[in-house]
Amino acid sequence: MRFNTSVLAVPARSNIQFCDGLDTSIVDDLGRDLRKIGLIGIILLLVVLVLLILGAMAVEWYKWRVLQSELDRTREAWSTDSNVQHPQLNGHQGVPMMVMSDDNLMLLHATQQHPLLSALANRLANALKLSATSYTHLRFFFAYVFHPAALACLLIGLFGLISVQIQLAAIGPIQKHYSNQVSNSVSDFTNSIALSINGAMQEDSAAYAAQVNAQTSAMQSAINDNLFGWVNGTTVTLNNTLVAFYDDIQSTVELVFGGTILETPAREFIRCLIGTKVQGIESALTFIHDNFKVNMPTVSNDVLLLSNSSRMALVLALSAN
Repeated sequence: MRFNTSVLAVPARSNIQFCDGLDTSIVDDLGRDLRKIGLIGIILLLVVLVLLILGAMAVEWYKWRVLQSELDRTREAWSTDSNVQHPQLNGHQGVPMMVMSDDNLMLLHATQQHPLLSALANRLANALKLSATSYTHLRFFFAYVFHPAALACLLIGLFGLISVQIQLAAIGPIQKHYSNQVSNSVSDFTNSIALSINGAMQEDSAAYAAQVNAQTSAMQSAINDNLFGWVNGTTVTLNNTLVAFYDDIQSTVELVFGGTILETPAREFIRCLIGTKVQGIESALTFIHDNFKVNMPTVSNDVLLLSNSSRMALVLALSAN
């Protein structure tokens, strides 16, 4: 006995269109938000540019004031320095003459080039009571750290980190917002695909299930009739024989003891002696008749439709891509 698969019709290929129902508004919303972020970024850059211009103006003004104060401080230091000569020349009474040493010239050059650093070094030297050697090392350290090339690298790195952090802070909420929207959109799109596929396969699935169940039912009937048919026939015959036998005994008792005082005790005696055994045998034969057969499983009408697990697998596949 074989399952005849040749009679099972293969469902015809169906064309399903579901891209028309795809919600692409999330892309438009994302583009609008990105344009908004770009516009805000441009405005912030313009504001920062204006602030930098104003800051540069303020720094230049402050550097000029510091330079003037440093010149006064240098003039005062030279007037009391032992290395500075104070000759009394015509028209220059009380005006000191500076010794053109390398240290004095380098100090004057550094003060003119970096008045802010010079002022900061002088304040630190006064606050920490640094020696002349320590003060010179501090000036060299400031000149090395705040060299234009090193300062440019520092500012580029600093503003780069600030811009990256600003971008991350701006993109984080957008990513969280649109991540939830994309998940919902993918779930809705997957459900629409599943509904379209199931709708197109509904009739084919029902026809396929009916054909498979017909084959299964035929095999089940063949097995039960050929393999267990004699059992069912025998149990029915035995049951009928037992019923006829017990009815004959009851008729004989009624014929012999009918109308007498011994009729009821005789019936009860026969029931206890034979009737209960006959009833037990009848129950056993009925159980065998009802259960001694093969019940083969059948397929449901939605055998070819997408299940919930298949939908979840489809959702995960679309979300991953």
